[in-house]
This record gives sequence, structure tokens and C-alpha cells, in this order.
Amino acid sequence: MPITLIAHYESQDPANAFVNIAALDDPLGSDDADDLIVPDFNRLVAVAFGVPSGGGQRLRLDSPSIRVMGRWEADEFNGGADADAEPDSPQKVVDLRDNPLIFTPTERVIAEVNADTTVAEAAWVLYWFSDQERIEPVSGRQIRTVRVTTTVTLTLGAWTNTGLTFADTLPVGRYGIVGARFQSAGLVAARFVSPDFGYRPGVLCVDDENDQQHPMFRKGGLGVLMEFESVRVPTVDFIAISADANPAGVLDLVQLRAGPR
Repeated sequence: MPITLIAHYESQDPANAFVNIAALDDPLGSDDADDLIVPDFNRLVAVAFGVPSGGGQRLRLDSPSIRVMGRWEADEFNGGADADAEPDSPQKVVDLRDNPLIFTPTERVIAEVNADTTVAEAAWVLYWFSDQERIEPVSGRQIRTVRVTTTVTLTLGAWTNTGLTFADTLPVGRYGIVGARFQSAGLVAARFVSPDFGYRPGVLCVDDENDQQHPMFRKGGLGVLMEFESVRVPTVDFIAISADANPAGVLDLVQLRAGPR
């Protein structure tokens, strides 16, 4: 059940007025200035908002599909401080897995934020789009959690790609990623990248080892995010509010096949 993660992200001071948040530059082609372009996976199964403080402290979405009932006003969001918005603990995510919001592929979505911060601060919207009518969590499978590390310095406010190093070598076979947790000081989100797939599924991240991650991002809550061969491990894109070094974390895996093809 393919899922792809795309985003709005911009650091600015709206000065107590609604201003657009730029669509995050994306090799998937989902961005066009302030417009986020809905992919072929057009069922929104989850969304998370990050909003700084001050002013109206509001964020809203607009598109032809949304406007049928009026603009979508975020009523729960992460952040809320006079600083770049970070994922809260526990994380605030709008869970639409049982009742996705259906968009038209290639339509444009605008995000507007109203805040009033001392200096420019980051606001963001993360969208999890799927091609499925309903997300089925993984059940009846043995899920193992493995440690991974990276060697990279992140570019703040942009997707930064890097490889994954496993703490222990995986047995030869085919695996499914069914959850993940990554941590660094300013980390917002992570998504997986493989040349074998045209989508990039991901998770909301944490900035402290004691933070509570939303349960949908672990142990199969979003189904199988991506499959890979042990000899062809996916890379990962990170988005962060600071130039963090070497995020680390864990992957939840199920083994789909033991041994070589």
C-alpha cells in the first residue's frame, strides 16, 4: 500500500497576518512555489501541522477539493512557541487512515499560517498520501526492530538525503519497513527513498529520546511502507529546523523472504 510524504515548509514572520507557506522543494515534482501539487496517490491518510506562536496562531489549507466545505482550519498543531515549530511530545497528527480525504491528482494545495514571532521562524505541513481507500495495519507478522545510523549534516529547511548503516548485518532476504523512529535536535520528518519505487513514505521524527512518537509510525500502523532487498537498502530523506549531524534511530522490519531471490 504505497504512501508518499510531501510537505510545505518555510521560515518567516507573518506579522499577525495570513501568509503562504512555500511548498518544499522536492525531486518528486510535488512543489511549485507556494503550491503543493497532489501526486497520483491522492488519498490523504494523515496530516501534521507545525505552527509558531503569536498573532492568530492559526494555519489553514485551501484547494478545490477542500473548498467544497470551506478552508481546512488546523485545530491541533505542533510547536506553539516563539521558535521554529518542532514535533510535540506526544505528537499531534490528524489520523485519516479509516476515512481518507480524496483529492484530484495534480490539483494544487495552499497552506497559510498566521503567527507573530520575534524573528522569522519555521512553520510546516506534512502530508501522507496513499493510493489505498483504507490503510490496513500490519498484523500477524513477526516485527523486529533494528538500530540504524547515518553520517550526514542536514541542510535546514530542505530535504537532505543520506544512506543508512545497520548496527547489525541483516540476514540475506527481502524485508518490509513497517515503522521507524529517528532522532536529532531539530529533526522534523524522515522518508525512505529507493530507485525501485516512485514514492517516498515517511514518519514524523523526535528531538529527544523520551519523546512520544505517534503510534501510527511504529509496528505496522501505516502498513508496509517500503520493501527492499538486504543487498539494496533504501536511503533516507530528512527535513529539519537545524543543521543537525548524523541522525540515528530504529527501523521496524518484517522479513518477507529468507535467502537470495
